[in-house]
Amino acid sequence: MKKCAGKAIIPTLFFALGSAGLAAPSQAWSAETPSPLPIPKVQANGGLGFQSQGSGSANTISGYWFAPLKQNAQGDLLFLDLSGNLNIGGSAPQANDVTAGASMRLGYRWLKPNQRWIYGVNAGIDTRPAYNTYTWQAGVGAEALSRSLELRLNGYIPFANTNDLYQSGWSNASLSGDRLILDGFNRYVVAVGGLDAEAGIPLKRWKNASLWTYAGYYYQYGDYLTGSSGVRARAEMRVGSQLALGATLSYDSLFQTQATGYIRYGSKPINGLTKETIDQAEANFVALLGLPVERQIDVRLDSAQENLPGITAINPATGQPWVVRCAGTTSGSYQVNCSYANALAAIQAGSSDAILLANGTPSTDLSGLVGATIRLPAGTTLTSGSNAPTLSTQFGGANLATIFGKSLGSAPSFSNGVISIGSNTTIAGLSFTNSSITNYSTSNVLIANNNFTGSYSPTPGLNTYNQNALPAISLTGVTNATITGNTITNPNIQSYVSAIGTTDSGGTEPVCGREDPTSTTYQAGICLSGNAIRIGNSQSGSASRGLTITNNTISGALDEAIRLDNPNGTVLIKGNTITGMRMGPDTNIGTAIFVRQNTGESVITVENNFVDGNIAGRNLIATGSIVSSGTFTATTDDPNVLDGLEVGLCRGDDSFPRADDKYGDGLIGNCSPSSPAKMTYYARNNYLAPSSNATSDTIRQFDDDGIDFNIGSYGVFNAFVENNTVAITSNTNNAFTVDYRGNNNTTTRISGNNFTSTNEPISIEVQTADGLSTYGQGFVTINNNMLTNTDKKSLSPRLIELTSVARNPSIANPNPPNYYLTVLNPAYDSSLYDSEPENFGNPSNNDYPIFFVNGKKVLPAP
Repeated sequence: MKKCAGKAIIPTLFFALGSAGLAAPSQAWSAETPSPLPIPKVQANGGLGFQSQGSGSANTISGYWFAPLKQNAQGDLLFLDLSGNLNIGGSAPQANDVTAGASMRLGYRWLKPNQRWIYGVNAGIDTRPAYNTYTWQAGVGAEALSRSLELRLNGYIPFANTNDLYQSGWSNASLSGDRLILDGFNRYVVAVGGLDAEAGIPLKRWKNASLWTYAGYYYQYGDYLTGSSGVRARAEMRVGSQLALGATLSYDSLFQTQATGYIRYGSKPINGLTKETIDQAEANFVALLGLPVERQIDVRLDSAQENLPGITAINPATGQPWVVRCAGTTSGSYQVNCSYANALAAIQAGSSDAILLANGTPSTDLSGLVGATIRLPAGTTLTSGSNAPTLSTQFGGANLATIFGKSLGSAPSFSNGVISIGSNTTIAGLSFTNSSITNYSTSNVLIANNNFTGSYSPTPGLNTYNQNALPAISLTGVTNATITGNTITNPNIQSYVSAIGTTDSGGTEPVCGREDPTSTTYQAGICLSGNAIRIGNSQSGSASRGLTITNNTISGALDEAIRLDNPNGTVLIKGNTITGMRMGPDTNIGTAIFVRQNTGESVITVENNFVDGNIAGRNLIATGSIVSSGTFTATTDDPNVLDGLEVGLCRGDDSFPRADDKYGDGLIGNCSPSSPAKMTYYARNNYLAPSSNATSDTIRQFDDDGIDFNIGSYGVFNAFVENNTVAITSNTNNAFTVDYRGNNNTTTRISGNNFTSTNEPISIEVQTADGLSTYGQGFVTINNNMLTNTDKKSLSPRLIELTSVARNPSIANPNPPNYYLTVLNPAYDSSLYDSEPENFGNPSNNDYPIFFVNGKKVLPAP
């Protein structure tokens, strides 16, 4: 009964308004049945309109086209009413501030024979972008129009893309049963359908104008919306049949109070009537036959929210629930129930997306595991609470660090073992003592904000070594690895058997453990390596590629702090701080940041790194020691000669049999003609002050350098050394040195640097390699550097040294390539000399190359 009573409101309202219209103030026309008029010809017409933002509608600029399709002699008309809309802004969220929409109605109007009423029906569709997609609605309408009363009824029925998701989120979260539970919500832009009815009467008429007022009721609904009724009042000023100006005031529970305005102007809708024969008011009434249907010309939109409490978080990429395990106790604004007593239990529980460890969680000792190693499942993020990841869910990002909450105590820790990681793995915010991170088949790795004290060794200690010791971070064959923000102190020392090389006098000796500083005896031939970060080939030979090593703090590493063997692709080494480097027996391989390559192609950027304060002395194996494990001692009289930056491209294996040329491990050496290696190397804005003097100048001195490039045969090397500050204070050393050995192709630019050293700040050496009769070719540009030689023994210290060394003087090369050196800023870089002038293109030695400096050939000494 209530529904029937509700439906009776509209006709009752129409009847009342119609009666009011009949009782309107005195008009200049008769309300009685008018004399029949000539039936006008409805003609195609169009125009423009503007409607300000209203209930669910935007500011709209529209253009319309009214096209009569068929008209009979009695005035019955079949028509097409088209509208194109430009919507600007609106009350609902939208992806774009300006959108386009359209409205179409196919209608039929007929004029009663007594010409007192025009009746009409129409139907069509409307469309408008909701957020990302267009929404569609069907529209139907009916109208009854007279000179004293106008009645209209329109219905809107959304039928396609009725809601468009624009935002998801969550308000509360919990961790329970290895699941992340969220109180989620989805927000939509919703097409608002409904019904509206109105009745209007004229308040005043003039010769060619009239003022109409309307009262109406409407009902609206939509997905995720509660139905809402509203009331509307409208006033419209009409000037002839071409211009209408109006204002609307409405109220409903969805859009509250809304005030809008509109204007429409168009061409004449009818012809065949003249002012001389027809009263203007009568003509304007008949013209309603050819005017657009009064309706909502764009789809009304609103914002609605769907609440979804207690929903398991899903990974949108896989469609599967996130598995989140945790150990420890935290306090936060969300509910956390951890199922595991410690980290080991959480890891061994099975595959996980994230394992969260609260501060104060008991330390995990790995020594009791097989091989002291635990294998972390691929795809796992293992972190402290503060470093927990943000998970992508169906409700947007969920920051587990916030959800997990805060905890007291020291960072979660591991000791005495190895964590081996797989692909798509993160380890962050943890503490490691006598522990290391290694990998199995791995891509997409993040190791961040961890603290390493030592690294894994079966016999840990500052002055001990073991063949099974590992760097703190030791990865092989890894792709897209990021190592950032870690602190690594005193990694433990690994030992290995030294490669054997020849001496210049023809004998042999191990590369490592050569002369004892206090005698002429040889050591045991054991090399030592205490890397903080080492990344190399996999066992199958796959090169590591896509490496990012940034903002790490490393102290106490031995021989190399950061060591990359055969990296390919793009490599970034930036913002690292390396101090207190220790030196081992291998003087060829020792450097703070070391890169060597003999296959593939790489682009390596080394910038904004800080290297300072090597520890004096050289760490040597005691005579008679064995390789497996033992102790070593530091000799303070033998200088620490570790470089700041070093590159070995196509150099170091048996093609360089000399002990002075080989690397102690005998790996990553020369390239072949069929497999050249290419490296582009950028050294930018680094601060390098690695020097630490020996206590005695009588001990054999090695050349430690700030930046040291070593390029062997079949290497293609492009180097850009720019804006670095290098300060070398130890004896007989260079700030920058490069050795081109054998048949290679090089381009080197040295620009804007501040080089200070106790020897020549820039040293360039070209040699033939043993067993080769040819040189490569190269171009070197030296520009705008500040060069300082602090050699107090020389009255005229030199700034740039050129050296040519012949290894095969008996083999003639009739067509030697040349090396070209360009010095662009003589004010800084002009002091140049050759240290071995007899070897510069001396035909008697068959020695090459021939240097050209600023276009002028360097001649042999007289």
